Amino acid sequence: MLRIGVGILFIFWLSIFLIDASLKRSSFSNRYKAFLERSGLSLSFGRVRWFSTLLNRQFLRFGSWKPNLQQMWFFAGAVFGILAMFGSVIFLSYSLWFSVFSVHSVGDKILIPVLPGINLPYSHLLYFFCTLLVCGILHEAGHMMAAVCENVSVNGYGLFIIGIYPGAYVDLSTDQLFSISPWKQLTIYCAGVWHNFITTCIASAILFVVPYMLVPFFASGTGVHVQFVDPSSPVFGASGIAVDSVIQSINGCPVRSSLDFSSCMQRLISRPSVGYCLDSFWMERLAQPMVSAKSSRIHECCANSSSHSDLCFSYTSTLNIIRSYRCLPARVVTRNNACYNAFQCNSIYGSSPLCVFAMQDNNSRFLRVSHSKSDHDLLYIGDPYLFTYSLTISDYTPLYQWASPLIPEIITRFLKYIISFSAALALLNSVPSIALDGQWILTAFLGLPIWGFDRADKQTVRFILLTFGTLLLGANIIVAFINLIRF
Repeated sequence: MLRIGVGILFIFWLSIFLIDASLKRSSFSNRYKAFLERSGLSLSFGRVRWFSTLLNRQFLRFGSWKPNLQQMWFFAGAVFGILAMFGSVIFLSYSLWFSVFSVHSVGDKILIPVLPGINLPYSHLLYFFCTLLVCGILHEAGHMMAAVCENVSVNGYGLFIIGIYPGAYVDLSTDQLFSISPWKQLTIYCAGVWHNFITTCIASAILFVVPYMLVPFFASGTGVHVQFVDPSSPVFGASGIAVDSVIQSINGCPVRSSLDFSSCMQRLISRPSVGYCLDSFWMERLAQPMVSAKSSRIHECCANSSSHSDLCFSYTSTLNIIRSYRCLPARVVTRNNACYNAFQCNSIYGSSPLCVFAMQDNNSRFLRVSHSKSDHDLLYIGDPYLFTYSLTISDYTPLYQWASPLIPEIITRFLKYIISFSAALALLNSVPSIALDGQWILTAFLGLPIWGFDRADKQTVRFILLTFGTLLLGANIIVAFINLIRF
């Protein structure tokens, strides 16, 4: 799938390049070049760039609106940018240590690169593209607004696409920018990360209130709504989980949201298989005829049973270490208390209680799934990852037939992407690294008159810190890609 995606992307950009080259060599090349110049478009292989000055006057008008309020706003942004610069170095240092020495999976890492086709589904490409574009525009708008507030001319602004990564940029008058005081420069350099931080806060607040805003049309907090079941999955069909059902618990673990669902499944996978307490007397009464208790094919000890809910269970008594097997009705047994050994079963289950385990291989787990579309819980033995990937779930259950569950999903998913990417832009652009905002934040910070060393010493300190920040960021990126590929 990844190769197909890369191939399609290559063909797309090659087509753009060939069409552009052909038009520039055609009989109406002059008109085509004039069109590109008027529109501000620039095309090349793997890149499209657009530049404009249409809104320059509007930005100038905005710069004269509430100047004192804007100065306070960007003053706060400069303070945040300075703190973020130091915080980003501490964060990336910890992230590098954690990524190198931690044995956790890639999902537990702090920094994870986003690559379509690897850890970003192709179905999320539109969210990915729009989110990067929105976050980039808000970031550059911060620089532009701060520049206008400090009377620095804005030559123009633009958008670009490199590969599949969109972005924005702003062209400021460098002569005017370098002629103002270091503090005013800081307010401009820090405005981008400041706006990304504010965007993250606003999106988080909206995400928090979305469930309350959708209350008249959707229910939330009572389970996860099943939107789709893979037809090739063992849980598909009349005896499985139906579309529009609500999953409420898994092996007694309450499921109120998709986070609960993931947490319950992760707990199920990471811990040993759970058993169930059973009175030895009742076990003999419940047991069904078996093929052979000592058969090497213990998974077939219920072959003579006519009930689909009968499963082969294994157990050892507190007095006998030899493992025994019984064919038992799973729905009855799994209603009892969970256990990992017989000593955890109290006297409620008789004088000689047992802890019985559903037979399964090392990669399988036994699941009892409570859902709304059936009077009986779903009993599932198999790969827990297959069960998870078979379902498309949502935190929102429609209260009306016309209320599509896609609406809250689109809103919440877009907000989550905004939060993640905007926070990442605020963090990474604060790093004192070459070619990032952090480079200029550091330069202006060292240029403040509060420091007692001369210009040569400042240049030395700047070089050392920029080198360290660049190497630190590069090491984090390399390790993050290695961990992504390795896992």
